[in-house]
Amino acid sequence: MPPQQLYHLKIAELPAEQLSVQSFTLNETLGRPFAANIRVTSARQDIDLVSLLDRYALFSIHGPHPDAALFPETPPQLLRRWRGVVSHARRLSASRDEALYELRIESRLARLGEGRYSRIFQHQSVPEIIEAVLRRHDYRGHEITWKLRPAFSQGGEAYPKLEYVTQYQESDLDFIHRLAEKAGLYYYLVTEADSAAWETIVFGDDVDAYVRTGRDPAQPPQGGVKLKLRPQAGMADNEETLSRFELAAQPIRAQIQRNDYNYRSADTRLLSQGGPADNTPGARGVDYLWGEHYKDPAQGQRAVRIAQQREHCRQWVAAGDGNCLQAFAPGQIFKHDGPTLAPAPDGWLLVSVQHQGGRRDAYRNAFSATPADRPYRQELFTPVPNIAGALPARVVAPEKTHYGAIDLQGRYCVRMPFDLDEWSPGGDSRPLRLARPYAGPEYGQHFPLHQGTEVLVSFVQGDVDRPYISGCLHNSELTDSNPGAYWDSRNLIRTWANNKLRLEDRKGEEHIKLATEFDKSQLNLGHLVNGQRAPRGQGFELRTDGWGAIRSAKGLFITTDAQPKAGGKQLDMQAALDQLDAAMNQARELLRLAGEHRNPKPMLDTLQTLLDHSKQLAGSALLAHAPAGIAHATPASLLASAGQAIHLQAGDDINLGSGESLHAVAVKAIALLAQSQGMRLVAGQGKLQLEAHGDALELSSEKNMTLQTVNGQLLLNAKRGITLASGGAFIRLQDGKIDIHSPGDLKLRGIYDMAPPGGQTLPLPELPASVCKECLRLALASANPLVPLETAA
Repeated sequence: MPPQQLYHLKIAELPAEQLSVQSFTLNETLGRPFAANIRVTSARQDIDLVSLLDRYALFSIHGPHPDAALFPETPPQLLRRWRGVVSHARRLSASRDEALYELRIESRLARLGEGRYSRIFQHQSVPEIIEAVLRRHDYRGHEITWKLRPAFSQGGEAYPKLEYVTQYQESDLDFIHRLAEKAGLYYYLVTEADSAAWETIVFGDDVDAYVRTGRDPAQPPQGGVKLKLRPQAGMADNEETLSRFELAAQPIRAQIQRNDYNYRSADTRLLSQGGPADNTPGARGVDYLWGEHYKDPAQGQRAVRIAQQREHCRQWVAAGDGNCLQAFAPGQIFKHDGPTLAPAPDGWLLVSVQHQGGRRDAYRNAFSATPADRPYRQELFTPVPNIAGALPARVVAPEKTHYGAIDLQGRYCVRMPFDLDEWSPGGDSRPLRLARPYAGPEYGQHFPLHQGTEVLVSFVQGDVDRPYISGCLHNSELTDSNPGAYWDSRNLIRTWANNKLRLEDRKGEEHIKLATEFDKSQLNLGHLVNGQRAPRGQGFELRTDGWGAIRSAKGLFITTDAQPKAGGKQLDMQAALDQLDAAMNQARELLRLAGEHRNPKPMLDTLQTLLDHSKQLAGSALLAHAPAGIAHATPASLLASAGQAIHLQAGDDINLGSGESLHAVAVKAIALLAQSQGMRLVAGQGKLQLEAHGDALELSSEKNMTLQTVNGQLLLNAKRGITLASGGAFIRLQDGKIDIHSPGDLKLRGIYDMAPPGGQTLPLPELPASVCKECLRLALASANPLVPLETAA
């Protein structure tokens, strides 16, 4: 009877009898899709290789039926099957009767390794991200099984929501592997004959997810597969055995340390550490890693725990050969009846199995395993994308706005150039920090970025999940604010609303301009130019179309005194102080002269106080000094008001002129003194009137006194009498009588005309009542020359 075919390959839309398996190798690894290289012969020599690609395939291995000895025609029994897809096809050779092909069959999951993608995931846990990627490839719910700790299924912290995860230029399969390896997840594939799923992906994170059931229904469900260790056994014996079982031990790290930094809680220490018990054999060295990107101490401890478990998984490694097949797959636990040489009380967890067999070679395999009493943690084999440079991006906002799209922590959301997904407005990324040249607590440099601004996004240690904004760029749409060759010497800070600070460095035209468009308010320093760069002055200009105010609480010094090359001190006011001292000396001299001439003396106390406050601005004084003079001009009115005294002094003349009238009013007195020359009061037209409303009017001179009228009469009129006296003689006019007295001769010359008595009463002017003393006191107290009469009453 010819030998029975134990290996079968079926490919969709291709009759099964057209392919005959010559040999195969098939590799299975925990946390990886399986891959099989199968050589087949076919009478068809013209199979279209391209048409085979991506077709579903079923590879199965059969073994002799236990009843085959009694019933030779009993077909072989099914031992294992793998469902996959054809990923590669080759035609190796051909003869007259048949052609030899080699086909590569891989798990459906392996197709996720084709292509490269870049995506962003936000506010999802690692299991949620992995399932989202699988569902994008049409994996249905019953094809994905999660056997995780209760913390995940109950919404605990084992798998927290990750704020931001980036898949960057990597296949979906590499992305899944990278996330799973770091998070401590593993998976294995299950193909069941009676299942509606083509294959089921089972994810686990602890020993509970291991496959512990055996072939023998009488075995306890947690016992795993019980195997015999028999060197040189083969499948022909109809018994699955291990022919080789080797052990290897390697050192583990004595301490695991993980550290990171979270700017959201900058004062939280994130150093986490752990390790085996002291004096653990084979433990040496420290594995210290900074920047694993966790946010709090709890996540740091979890990272340390996973790293420790990864160390434990490679502490003991078993390897061997055998012909075990029926329940011999990654994720399965087995035990053997050989000597126990390693601490594996719960048996061994199969990590990888390499199957091979053919027409001429009996089935055999090689395997690796680790103790099943510890959670399996994959090595970090998958490359982590790293961006050493920066990427361009655009600032986004939840709604259109003219202002900065910034959150309360000074962060911005951006649209990454590689992101093809649609997001709600402003939700394209997590908020990114903006690197600034200067920052500190409650201080720093701040220029808000506006929606649509192109920015450079860099990454902490190149980590694609840790982006930050490192700079801003102009482009053809958002052009530079300094265009053209003539800007080669201009430095400019200009905001969106055209507030600007401009610094010109061109030689001979150096200037600084600080300006805002509101009321065109500007401070211009140096070489002043207009919008066309035409000169319009030099020095400085402070201008506005609105209101202006200069306020200085401690004092203000305004001067035109030269200070070459800005070499002097800020309050260098010696020239002004010399002028003030000269004024004080002059005031004292004028005070002395007033006393000599029996004129009322001015009070100098307020002047001295003003001088004291002005010196180095000891008080809140305003001091102005100009060597070439100070001019005040206005087409309207000019007011000089002082709560105390006003002192006007000049080394030369004081000139008061008025286009109309000049009024001088004093509540108390007015004292005028011309010390060395005369005093002249002239009325060019109209009357010259001297009136004393409340007291006498005295005119006296050392020499002659002349009263004369050129074209009129001289009228002397007194209500109570007039007396003309000289040398003891006098004439008195009083009460209608004229008395003439002389100690000597009385000479009368002229023609006498004696007439009867007669007279004439001439009117006197009506004088206003004198100012009341109570009014004077109130005016003095209120520093106001005008007070209401009813208040004084």
